[in-house]
Amino acid sequence: MADSGVLVTGANGFFGLHLLQQLQQLGVAPLKALVRAETVYGAWQRLKLAEQQHQLALEREDLEVVPCDLSLPDCGLSEQSRDHLLEGIDTLVNAGACVNFTASPEQLMRTNAGGTTQLLAMASTAGIRRFLQVSSLAVCNGFNLSDQHPVPEAPLNEQPKAGLSSYGQSKLAAEQSCYRFAAEGLGVSVLRLPYLLASGSSFALNPHGYLDVVLRAALSIGASFDDVFSLHALPVDLCARWVARMVLAPEVPLVVHVVSDPPVEWRDWIDAASALGEPLRLEPMEQWYGRLRKAAAASRSPDLLAAIAFLSLETTHKRWMHVNAHRLSFDNPNLCSLVPKAAVPLELSMDYLQTVLRQLAT
Repeated sequence: MADSGVLVTGANGFFGLHLLQQLQQLGVAPLKALVRAETVYGAWQRLKLAEQQHQLALEREDLEVVPCDLSLPDCGLSEQSRDHLLEGIDTLVNAGACVNFTASPEQLMRTNAGGTTQLLAMASTAGIRRFLQVSSLAVCNGFNLSDQHPVPEAPLNEQPKAGLSSYGQSKLAAEQSCYRFAAEGLGVSVLRLPYLLASGSSFALNPHGYLDVVLRAALSIGASFDDVFSLHALPVDLCARWVARMVLAPEVPLVVHVVSDPPVEWRDWIDAASALGEPLRLEPMEQWYGRLRKAAAASRSPDLLAAIAFLSLETTHKRWMHVNAHRLSFDNPNLCSLVPKAAVPLELSMDYLQTVLRQLAT
C-alpha cells in the first residue's frame, strides 16, 4: 500500500495550525505534526496552547505530534526519530519558520533557510514523493520587478537588490534550496503566501503580523499616516483551505502564488474604522510617527512599542509601505488550475474588516 501520510512542520503556528484543521476536515490521515519543543509532552502542550489562542480544536485521532527544532542540527532529531518521522509519509508541508520581525538575521537564516535545507535532505533520503515549501511574497521585495506586468509564478533567479528584509532573505534562501533539490529529482513545490489576516470564522488574529501591529497602534492613538498602499492578503483559514487542496492534488507546479485579487487597500481599513465610530485622523507620516513615538514613550504600551520596533527595522520608517509586495500584482494561473475559486475576485466585506478592527481594539 502506498504511503498516504502528511507531515506538517510549524504545526502550532498561525498558518500551520489552520492547515492541520483543514487537512483533518478533508479526511487526510494519518497526520504528523512537528512542533518546536524538547519533549512530546512539551510539544502537545504548545499545540494545545495554540488551539486556545486561535480558537480552534483539532481531532486527536490519527494525529501524532513530534518535538523538533528547525534551528538545530538535524532539526534536533536523533537518527531513529528521523526514520520514524518520515515513515508512511507521502507529502511534507514545511510551514515551520521564524516569523518574528525582531529576530536577528542569523536566527532567521538558521531556522528558515537552514531548517528547510535539512528537511529537504531528509525528504530526499527517505524518498518522500512531494515537498511543499510554504514561502512568502516577501521574497519579491529585493528585485527590480516592473509594476507593468504581474510577477510570474516562477523561480527568482537573479541576485536580489537592496531592500530585501532579513526575513525575506531567509525565505529566498529557502526557495533556492528547494530549486536545487527539485533539480535533483525531489518533487518540490514552492507556495508563496500573502499576508495572513484573521480567520474568517473565529477572527483569531495574526500574532506576528506587521499589519496587525500597525493597525492596532493607529487605533490606539486615534490617527493614521496619510499614505496610499495596498497589500495582498487572505484570511488564514481560506489560505489554509487552498493549500490543503494542493496537498490532495495529484501534481503541483514548481511555484504557486497563493493570492487573489484585488489587494486590500490601507484606506479600506481607515473607512472601516470610521464606520465603526472610530475615525482616524490622517496625518503626514512624519507627524504620525512622532505622535506614535511620543505615545509609546509616555504609556510604555506593549502594542505601541511593538509598532515602533517594526517601523525601526527599515532604513526609513515609511519605506515598508512601498516594497514590491505592496505595489506589484502577482500571476496565479497555477493556483487557479488547482483551486478554481481563486480565479474569482475576493472582496473582503466591510463586516469582516470591522470585526478584525474590533478584535485589534480589545
